[in-house]
Amino acid sequence: MSSHKKHHYNAEVYLKNFLIKNHKKLFIFDKRYPSYKEKGPGEIMFEDDFYSFINKEDKKDKSFETDVLGYIDNAITSVFQKIRELRLNEINGDDYNLIIQFTALQYVRGPKLRAEFEKYLKQHGLNLSKTEIRQAWLSKAFPKVIEVIDYIGYLPAVFVLSPENHLFITSDTPCTTEFSSEENGTQKFIPLSSRLGLLMMEGHSDKLPQTVQATKAHVDILNERVIKNSLRYIVASDMKSLEVNVQKTI
Repeated sequence: MSSHKKHHYNAEVYLKNFLIKNHKKLFIFDKRYPSYKEKGPGEIMFEDDFYSFINKEDKKDKSFETDVLGYIDNAITSVFQKIRELRLNEINGDDYNLIIQFTALQYVRGPKLRAEFEKYLKQHGLNLSKTEIRQAWLSKAFPKVIEVIDYIGYLPAVFVLSPENHLFITSDTPCTTEFSSEENGTQKFIPLSSRLGLLMMEGHSDKLPQTVQATKAHVDILNERVIKNSLRYIVASDMKSLEVNVQKTI
C-alpha cells in the first residue's frame, strides 16, 4: 500500500495544462484569505489523506487515490499532451472516453461537494469526525461516477478554443453546470487547458466534438462560471489573466 499522503483533488497532470510553455509555476488566488500566490502544480489543490478510508481490516487504505484516481490521471497524460499542443485532430474515440471519465471524476472528487455533504450532515444533527465524514462521502459520492460517465458521455459537445491572448482559467471545482437562456438549455463546461475547454449541451450524440473558435466575450462568460463555482482556489497561467478575471467576478 502506498504511503503517499498528499491527495490532489485537481490532478497535477491536469494543472500542468495551464502552465505557460517553459514555466513551472501557476498563479493562484485564495478566496478564503484574499491573496495571490505563485506555486507549482504539485504544491496546490491537495489535502493530506483526502481520499483515504478505513477498510474492512480497520486500517487506513489509500487505494482509491492510487488505484482509481491515479490510474485515470496516468492514462490521460498522453491525451493532455495532445491538448496542450493543440493536436486536436489526433484525438480519437478512446481519447475522448478518457476525457469523459476524467471529467466525471472531477465532478465528484473535489472539495466543494464534500463541503456541501458535511454541511448537510450538520444540518441534520450529525456531527461526525473528519474521518467519518470522509468515509461517508466516499461511499455516497463515488458510486455515482459511472452514472455521470454514462450521462455526459453522450451529450452533444464541442471543444472551445480560446484566442491566443485570452486564456481559460481553472479552479478547485472546474466543472460547471449552468442554465443558458440564450441556448435554451443546460450547459456543462470544464476548462481542459488554458487554450481549450469542453462545452457540453443537452441532447444525445455519438459524434466526437468538433472544435469551435471562441470569442473573447465567450471565454469571459465561461471563466466567470468557473470562478463563481469555485470553493476557494482560482488558477491561471499568468497574473494578468488571474487578476482581471478575479476583479471582474468577485
